[in-house]
Amino acid sequence: MDSPPAPRDKISLDSIPNEIVSHLLYFLSPEDNLLCFQLLCKHLNRLANSRLLWRQHCERAFKYWNPDHEFQRKLQLPVGDVDWKRLFLVRKERNTRIAQLFDGILARRAHRLHRFEQLCLLGYDAKDFLLEQCATEDDAQDALARR
Repeated sequence: MDSPPAPRDKISLDSIPNEIVSHLLYFLSPEDNLLCFQLLCKHLNRLANSRLLWRQHCERAFKYWNPDHEFQRKLQLPVGDVDWKRLFLVRKERNTRIAQLFDGILARRAHRLHRFEQLCLLGYDAKDFLLEQCATEDDAQDALARR
């Protein structure tokens, strides 16, 4: 008579070495990290908030940086001396503001000049967003306006 199969050991994220989890976090989008992963438990939150990880997110997500961030200088500092996650969040907030201004320019004629001025004041932080607009798909309803 055959014996029942042995129960399989359950694998959890807690049983995976920190080095592997940390490496996998580089492949997770910063948004997924912020909205999901780091909220799972305190242990994973600590891994998900590594300054080295957030430095890489800053370098990958944004090509152009306004001088007020002193990004190039910060890259020369030890990783632990800069709050890279905070810097990433500041840029994401600015991108949200840039998107609002840009959409306002496209949607309404009133106050366009003021919105253009506000967009220009955001300097190089707006450049990444504006270059993305140049790559708008042809089938988008407002493709010509975005380009």
